[in-house]
Amino acid sequence: MNFYQDILDGSHLAAGRLIKLIEDGDPNSYGALKKLYPHGGNAFIIGITGPPGAGKSTLFDRLIAEFRADGKKVAVLVFDPTSPLTGGAILGDRIRMNRHSSDSGVFIRSLATRGALGGISRAAKGATIVLDAMKHDVILIETAGLGQIGADISLLAHMTMVVCIPGMGDGMQAIKAGTLELADLYVVNKADLPGAEDVKHDLESMLKFKLASDTTRQPEIVLTSATQNRGVDDLRCAIVSFQQRIKGDPRLSERTRHQTTRYLEQLIKELAADCFWCNIRSSQAFLNALTAVETLQTDPYSAARDIVSRLLEGGLKNPDR
Repeated sequence: MNFYQDILDGSHLAAGRLIKLIEDGDPNSYGALKKLYPHGGNAFIIGITGPPGAGKSTLFDRLIAEFRADGKKVAVLVFDPTSPLTGGAILGDRIRMNRHSSDSGVFIRSLATRGALGGISRAAKGATIVLDAMKHDVILIETAGLGQIGADISLLAHMTMVVCIPGMGDGMQAIKAGTLELADLYVVNKADLPGAEDVKHDLESMLKFKLASDTTRQPEIVLTSATQNRGVDDLRCAIVSFQQRIKGDPRLSERTRHQTTRYLEQLIKELAADCFWCNIRSSQAFLNALTAVETLQTDPYSAARDIVSRLLEGGLKNPDR
């Protein structure tokens, strides 16, 4: 399959297959990504995080409808916990958005976190490159976590939304500890339940205290009830307002540069690790160290340090050469 041209032509099938290759770390995905990368820079990427049961997927379902009513192409990436049996994503969140599956202007994909602690997997950036090249106007990304474990989304999205609900209890402590510095917008969902205004008041108080020295950054707080489709239009308006407000803002350029830096660092580390390991695994030094560790002549920590030192000095030799 010609991933490059088919994806530029908007093929959901080609996009799904390439994203699967990216998830699996297949080297065959790199060629297509290299060609697709220059075609990006069009989509507005929105990340959403929050505690389990906050209604994130239902909220996404409503937002998709709002954006589609505006004529925008929408892509959705949902990061789910990894299945212990297949290694893939558990598809509960995707099922909730199933009504959009027949809409050619909507692409929905569930990805497994693959053990990543940041709420999204390493495949996230590659997947957004694919979806951006398909000329989606909006890319919605739902993480699998909250607080520190959902923090990686801020390294990928142009805008980070945090969803909370009444009766969170310790969940408010998680928000206070991990996301006040990350959120661009707060959503108090299930606002039809008692205590929604109290949650909003608590957030306002925390933000006033935490961001007192930064008057240019005051995240908006929107109350919604996704199940009753209340406040979703207000949320869409808040998103559009934020998008317009940051155009030309130097902070957006700084965020983009930081995100690009982190992604480049990640790629360099992965490629360097692969190259180093291929060299190490086939070296005589590794075989000698393995024997020494097995016979208790040395400990594995000293052996590993010695191998890395010798590798950096160019002193490893392949026994087959």
